[in-house]
Amino acid sequence: MSVAFSKRVLWASFDLDRDEVNHLETVLHHHLMGSPDAKEGVMAFLERRAPQWQGSVANDWPETWPKEKWIQVKEIAVKSPAKTVYLTDGGTQAVNTKDPLKCVTVKSVEKPGCWIVHDPGNSAPCDGCVIATPSGDPNWGGPHLRHAQRSNVEFVDGHVDAMKASRWYWAGTPWLKPGEGGE
Repeated sequence: MSVAFSKRVLWASFDLDRDEVNHLETVLHHHLMGSPDAKEGVMAFLERRAPQWQGSVANDWPETWPKEKWIQVKEIAVKSPAKTVYLTDGGTQAVNTKDPLKCVTVKSVEKPGCWIVHDPGNSAPCDGCVIATPSGDPNWGGPHLRHAQRSNVEFVDGHVDAMKASRWYWAGTPWLKPGEGGE
């Protein structure tokens, strides 16, 4: 359920302003944390066993997104699923530049808790949030270079690659646009 919620928030964030995204995330967080699966996850961890999840998207999805307003983006609508970034290690203050070598570097300021990776040159609907300081908006940011100056990047088709940010992340990057996809 948490993965489904995360995906939904990510795709919906393209059309929401910052307050709407924050509200949506809060509603979903409270829904998940109040579920039996939240307790099961903690107990399974403490007891060192695999969790026995009971919740399902089909039966336990809250009416957060009216289907008429939030049309699901399906993989078939993504031009290049193998070249469109879906998820990455998030957590840095990006620089609004088209220079891939300067947008995110190992010296970029960390944004702990960052969960929305977005284009630093077009941060709508949250103007300036991607390049804001962590105290200004900790939710939006660029990839975090954790592994030999790379971040784990998951693509819409489901494959994962460890990539340097300079290969795919800069202002105006096609890698974050479902209608384009990266090179």
